[in-house]
Amino acid sequence: MNDNEDMFSRILEQYYPSMTPSEQRIADYLIQYPHESIRMSVAILAKVAKTSEATVVRFARSLGFKGFLEMKAELQRRASRELGIPQRHSQANPEEGKNLLCAIADQELANIDRTLAQLSVASLRAMSKSLCEAKVVYTLGSGASAMLAQMATYQLTLQGKRSIFLRQNFNSFENQLRLAQSPDDILWLFSFPPYSSTVIAAAQFASSLGLTCIAITDRSVSPLVPLVSTALYAANDNIFPSNSLTASLLLIRALVAEWDAFRLKSMKNNEDGTERDLIRFDEDGRDQAWS
Repeated sequence: MNDNEDMFSRILEQYYPSMTPSEQRIADYLIQYPHESIRMSVAILAKVAKTSEATVVRFARSLGFKGFLEMKAELQRRASRELGIPQRHSQANPEEGKNLLCAIADQELANIDRTLAQLSVASLRAMSKSLCEAKVVYTLGSGASAMLAQMATYQLTLQGKRSIFLRQNFNSFENQLRLAQSPDDILWLFSFPPYSSTVIAAAQFASSLGLTCIAITDRSVSPLVPLVSTALYAANDNIFPSNSLTASLLLIRALVAEWDAFRLKSMKNNEDGTERDLIRFDEDGRDQAWS
């Protein structure tokens, strides 16, 4: 297939009238959700389009692709053009193995660029302040997001903050959250499409306990956003079916670094105040001795 600017759109326009209703549902989904679809497997795309996996494969072949994977690669190129992803590396390495590596690097750099472009510094500082003031920080995620939650706990623990990673096991998130005894404890959530229902339920339960919730998710319309006091958004586009974690890891590092700076500043202010009190006490003592 030639890599023309709007090739996929032209192909869909050309073949759409002759498609079956099932194939049109696939096409409609790809047009309406271009960025979500590039992370989907055949099975997931078939499910959301309410058709069979075989129909998805036939759909791709009917458009002139060798199969589903080649169609998804074209969808990725189309999404990259729409997002303005700079081809910083992939054009410089003609070897096939390097091309894949460089395509991944380009995507991750684009995710970082988008995350920084939409970053709210006020939200970053508010979330860091919440982390600093919390007695215990519970972290929670499902699937790949669980790795982000575990990394957040690891980073906080390195800096001396008590943090507990809630594991998704035989013990429900709700039962584990009952350990939170102090209103100063907070819950740090991570969730990305397709947004785990167990994570959403845990956020609702934490709110009912009066816990402050913060989150890293992908966008302002995420179902987590109404349930938390502060949210940061990480771009998560990937050339593979899973969500990219790179930009989220960057936000975790930034939050912990900002929290540590806030903590050190508070300690310095406390030390300065104690030193002033000691000087005042010493001066008062001398005055009384001479009187």
